[in-house]
Amino acid sequence: MLQEKIPIVVGVTGHRNIVEEDKPALKEQIIAALKEIQALCKSKVKGGEDTPVVMLNAFAEGADILCAEAAFELGIDVYAVFPCEVQRYRKSFENPEELKKFDEYCKKVKNSGDFIIAPDIEKDKEWMQKEDKISDSSYEYRQLGIYMAEHSHILIALWDGKEPKTKYGCGAVEVVKFALEHSFLDKDHLFTPATLNQSAAIWIKARRKSDPKCEITKYWIHDNFIERADKLIKEERQKEQGEDTSNADRQVIETPHKAEKKRILNYVCENTPPEFLVDIINKTVEYNDEKFEFAGGKPKLWKKVDELDDYRKNIRYHYIKADSISYNKNQSKYNLFLMLLAVFASLVAFTFLIYDDASLHFMIFPCAIFLAVIIALTVYGGQKGYHKNYIKYRAVAEALRIQFYMSMCLGEKTVASNACELCSWTQKVDIGWIGKAIQALAVTSSQKLSAYDCSEVIKTWIGSTKDNQAVQGQLGYHKKKIAVNTKKTVLHERITKGLLIGTVVLYALICGLEIASYICICLGYASFLDNTLLPDLPWRNALAIVLGTFTVISLLVSAYLGKCSYDRKKDDNEKMISLYATSYVRWVELNKNEYIVSDNEAKEKFVKEIAREEIVENGIWCSYVNENKLEIEV
Repeated sequence: MLQEKIPIVVGVTGHRNIVEEDKPALKEQIIAALKEIQALCKSKVKGGEDTPVVMLNAFAEGADILCAEAAFELGIDVYAVFPCEVQRYRKSFENPEELKKFDEYCKKVKNSGDFIIAPDIEKDKEWMQKEDKISDSSYEYRQLGIYMAEHSHILIALWDGKEPKTKYGCGAVEVVKFALEHSFLDKDHLFTPATLNQSAAIWIKARRKSDPKCEITKYWIHDNFIERADKLIKEERQKEQGEDTSNADRQVIETPHKAEKKRILNYVCENTPPEFLVDIINKTVEYNDEKFEFAGGKPKLWKKVDELDDYRKNIRYHYIKADSISYNKNQSKYNLFLMLLAVFASLVAFTFLIYDDASLHFMIFPCAIFLAVIIALTVYGGQKGYHKNYIKYRAVAEALRIQFYMSMCLGEKTVASNACELCSWTQKVDIGWIGKAIQALAVTSSQKLSAYDCSEVIKTWIGSTKDNQAVQGQLGYHKKKIAVNTKKTVLHERITKGLLIGTVVLYALICGLEIASYICICLGYASFLDNTLLPDLPWRNALAIVLGTFTVISLLVSAYLGKCSYDRKKDDNEKMISLYATSYVRWVELNKNEYIVSDNEAKEKFVKEIAREEIVENGIWCSYVNENKLEIEV
């Protein structure tokens, strides 16, 4: 099924043994939380469709079933994710009524019959069993919690607020920590701590059957890693000084006071959603609000589109959409505005030059008009966001393109592999919403194990070096682009060089004329040009206008060709051609030894290395282009 809009995913976790008499009040808070999330997802376009909110639910007894009931009442689509096969999972139910609801809800979910089975993300089962004596089922529930946390924008947690009892548990508190701290064993997440805020949770305080009665409250919670880091540094300093740090600055409370921001464990507790989450949702809503008509024509990314499963079709669809928004809707207008700003800035300089050196006083009026046009173009272009959106959606398109090819190569590892995780830390800060979008598509799209020839995918993705007549993939793309960018770079260099030579020659001419004029005056003659060559315009003013014209042309060239960065593009083309050509040769050599074909870990390493190089290079390029805003210094 084609997902034309990226959804906001709400995951759920909570205790199985919540108190029966508390359920009506808890459900009321769950509905209030879901409505609050829906309000954040309202379309910013008049008459536009809202960004859909979907729920990821395991339908476990207690909290999960209660959240599902609330979602179904509000008409929210629910997707089922389980720790193991359904028949085995059913045996974990103790309450017959809850099991009956489970069977009923399994038929109502959007992915009925194609349920998500949480993958083994940590891949440390044996070690964990030895370290913490965790059972097979608990390990599966732990992987379920990690998947739920990582693939949700927001986690609704029906939790008593208490700390975990074991080191490697699988309860509600662990799932909260997975979402807010990424606190699970995965080498790929070593540098994805909570400094990169991508998820928040709604904590609804829910007691267990053994707990005393308490007020049922609802708060937004999120991590503040930087503050925790400052606290750790302070504690280390106190240790060095021999001070007691056992209770240093620790605030653990179970019921936050409404009048001030308090903490539960290490988390910030507030009545409103955190700013970073609002930003992620706003960017997703803005993307969904973009108008796009999905036309046919030449297949992109993959020729045999009909053979793709829903997940890869959706990744492809959104790649084409983001690519179109970036280039057709924004870059074309960005380039047009650059050209117009360069032209009008040159006209401002030229008309003022005529006004000043030719003493044509009326030229101040067109000068003022051109200046007003520059201001209007800058303001209008900034409001429309052509430059910002060109870069933003270029990053989206590139991440989706890389994700598509990774999914084709990695097969069953698609769900757990996210191209955005390969970014540098500084990139992750800006593209968290894109990573969440990819995960949302993984949740809401059915997937099949990859049956594609990996070598064919690599050839389509990277490009073959065997046949120069039909070079495809990124290698072919950069070979085509380098020819265009080289021509424009040469043009830029020739114009710049010509202006430099012309300026030097003109300066030499002016110096020669000044010397000749000075000699004439010393000999008692009038300057040989003042009254004969240009009677209405002194030669100094005339040559100043010519020299100023050279400056005007330089302004025009630097403000347009310079900001289009053709020389930088050409250099990047050369580097990427070298990368892809070398990579393809390496792939062929590895396949000759039949090493990479039989070794899935080696294949995954190769694919991720290429993906990492691409996405990091795109981040560098976006950072560079970000400096070339729609502005002119006259």
